[in-house]
Amino acid sequence: MCVKIFISWSGDTSKQIAEIFRDWLPILIHEIDVFVSSQDIGGGTRALDVLADELDATSYGLIVTTKATQSAPWINFESGALAKHVAKSRVVPILIDLGVSDLKNPLAQFQAIDSRQSDAMVKLVREINAEASPRPVVDEILRKRFEAFWPELDEKLATVRSTLGKTSGEPAITEKEMMAEIRAEVRRQSHQIFEISARISDALPKGERQIIFSQIATYMISTEYSSNSYKHTKGDFGPTYRVEKEPSKRLTDFFDHVGPMMGQSVQIEWPGGFYSNPPF
Repeated sequence: MCVKIFISWSGDTSKQIAEIFRDWLPILIHEIDVFVSSQDIGGGTRALDVLADELDATSYGLIVTTKATQSAPWINFESGALAKHVAKSRVVPILIDLGVSDLKNPLAQFQAIDSRQSDAMVKLVREINAEASPRPVVDEILRKRFEAFWPELDEKLATVRSTLGKTSGEPAITEKEMMAEIRAEVRRQSHQIFEISARISDALPKGERQIIFSQIATYMISTEYSSNSYKHTKGDFGPTYRVEKEPSKRLTDFFDHVGPMMGQSVQIEWPGGFYSNPPF
């Protein structure tokens, strides 16, 4: 059985690391299929639809994690989705520039490994190989392959690691990328984004839905109003926004469908008017 591995990343540096792992793992284990969205979603493909399909087929989830990105919305989004599709023991944050003790929730709930430790990395490779039945690589051969190709991986990671901290704004860039995908889907074909939102939101742990929905809602509001023309507060049942004018039908349609799907409410207030998405 070919092992399907989903590598989650956040920001340009993490994307580079994800692609390094994408090229390196199949050298050790041939019976694997590694998915990295930056390379495997073709131009014109509806990205969220592809991600949902890949999650359905995933056997193992690897989360490229740095100090800067461990709290990024997209990382939390995909880790929650992965946890619903595969056993928790098969969702593994790969720590690039931080130790296991530095990891914060929600990623701290998973068994993370430090990419700087060869023992931890070879253990991960063996665990993935064990899933490649009925033709896993013989352990002695796997050990020799690891010893041969580990220095190359270690060197590449060290080179990328040396740039961390010099690139600012990774979480913000990643959030924009995530929200841009959602926004594009709304504009192109609204009924499909509603269907995809239902599938992916069902994969999110309940406790994380409010956080993710609030981030999505704030971005959707920001696409319609300038930053100094709305105020965001945390209401009893979800985010509340005070804006300068009535929201567009595109915006309210989005909240009408996606809010109930994710089990979340949103309220928008403007001079002389009020909106709240349907109860769930």
